Amino acid sequence: MQIDLNQELLNLNGTVAEEKYKSENEELKSRPITLRTLISAALQNRLQGDDKLTAKQLAERYELILRVHKEQDAEFTVEEIVEIKDRIIRSGLSVLLTGQILNMLEGKPTGIEKIEK
Repeated sequence: MQIDLNQELLNLNGTVAEEKYKSENEELKSRPITLRTLISAALQNRLQGDDKLTAKQLAERYELILRVHKEQDAEFTVEEIVEIKDRIIRSGLSVLLTGQILNMLEGKPTGIEKIEK
């Protein structure tokens, strides 16, 4: 299944959810939270049970992380979608973000209408 990883996640009021970060000159800025950002974090973070992964499984996860990082429209196998969903669910994200991500991964609308500022 092909998924646009640049999809932006939304707040309940329809505005784009943003994350704060410090620029190179220490200025506080914000940027949209994208599907790519949260999938990448869920794949990279160590979760309970990851200590039982084999070297092969870790290498496969690393290749998946690289694809998520590099591609705008990534092609995922059913198994990869299942793994991503599992990691998103176990990563401790809010229900609002998790629900949107799960819908995006299934090609469904998020149920929140985007409002431009």
